[in-house]
Amino acid sequence: KGFPKMQGQAIEDVFIMAAGLVCLGFGLLSFLFLFIVWRLQPQATAFELVQKDTSFSNAASSPSSESTSSSPYNEKHVFDDSLSSSSSSSSRTVFLLCKLVVAMRLLSSLALMLVLISAVSYDRLHVAGGIILLFIVSWCTYEFLFPWDAFITPASLITHSRVRQRIRNLPDNAKNQPRRFWLGFFSCLVLSIILPICLEGTCENNLELHSTRLTRRFLSPSCAVGPPCFLYLTIPSDPSTAMIVNYHTAPSSPTQPSPSQSRVYYDTISHVNSSLSSYANVADGHVYRMPNLEVSRD
Repeated sequence: KGFPKMQGQAIEDVFIMAAGLVCLGFGLLSFLFLFIVWRLQPQATAFELVQKDTSFSNAASSPSSESTSSSPYNEKHVFDDSLSSSSSSSSRTVFLLCKLVVAMRLLSSLALMLVLISAVSYDRLHVAGGIILLFIVSWCTYEFLFPWDAFITPASLITHSRVRQRIRNLPDNAKNQPRRFWLGFFSCLVLSIILPICLEGTCENNLELHSTRLTRRFLSPSCAVGPPCFLYLTIPSDPSTAMIVNYHTAPSSPTQPSPSQSRVYYDTISHVNSSLSSYANVADGHVYRMPNLEVSRD
């Protein structure tokens, strides 16, 4: 399992950091939009109160058209046209920004889930921790960001009253809307378990997926028990008189102890189908167990 480098860093770490920066960027945008909402909130709130007061005045008037047309002029419910127009424009801007705040928070949480899945996939985070964190993030995203309220007020975003209200209403939602509540709960739970388990220990080449720890359990062993499966030569400091022979073997079981010594028989002529005693030279070497491989090799 290789880790190709990109400017001194493994490409897996670069990918995780890039996803983390995307998550941070969406989070900062949500705070920026929220700050603008906070600055524009007084005008939008004034316009909202004007609209409510005007609606109350219309509802209190007589339903007949004649009575409505002849109703006396009431200064308390009439506002300057320029003030109403500017307040209306500010209100529309504020509530558009409110929706953008929620959208940025949603994208930030999705990017955070991508970071967690990537960390588990590339063995930067234990699978159990990934399952727990992924479930918390996904279920909070579902419960607090979906579905969007039809009317998101600036005050609810600034004071987080919407989140506090949803937390208080969780027991009632489980009783009054059991299908939506439990469907979201178990969907987030199942996905939080399946994704980390299926993607844990991803083996890739420049982010091209080859296998995962789960799929490798069903693959045939790359090194069968018996003769050496990989043989290659490396050059020592003086290649004119020596050569290092490297070879891999597979034990019959992972608990089988490694042999205490490695021995190589060699000669300048071929001895195919001959006994080991026919070789003119013999060299003893060392045995190293590679414990980090998912397949045991010596």
